[in-house]
Parts: sequence; structure tokens; C-alpha cells
Amino acid sequence: MKKLTIKNRDYDYKAIIDLMDNELKNEILAQKALYDNEQEFFLVYSSAHEARFGEDFAGKIKSVSVPSTPTKGKAKFLK
Repeated sequence: MKKLTIKNRDYDYKAIIDLMDNELKNEILAQKALYDNEQEFFLVYSSAHEARFGEDFAGKIKSVSVPSTPTKGKAKFLK
């Protein structure tokens, strides 16, 4: 299972991707020069999310139960 570290806690990568706004996520995915890996993508997304929606995306994650077991399927990322 791929993990992201957010505020010193590990989260399942796919679960976090599923929480993201699809339009904003796709805009950032189209700009591959902004990030080199999943962790950097999360940081870019978090900053863009706060600018667009006026809320801290990492704070949103804390209020959601993120599975700690692997999920089936893969997120569409860095093909």
C-alpha cells in the first residue's frame, strides 16, 4: 500500500486521492512539472485546495476515517 505522510501521520494514498476534488486534482495532474512524486503532488494539491476553497485539505482528512488496509485498484497517477 502506498502511503502519504500528512502532519506526521501515514495515510493510505488511494483513500486520500479519493477525497480530492476531481477537477482540481486533474488540473494539477496535467502539470507534471510541479511535482516529482506522490508526496509532492499532495503538497501542491493541498496548497491549491486551500487557495480555491479556503479550507485546509489536511484538516479535512483528519475528520475522515481513512482505511489502514490496502484497497483494490490503483489511483490514476504518474502513469
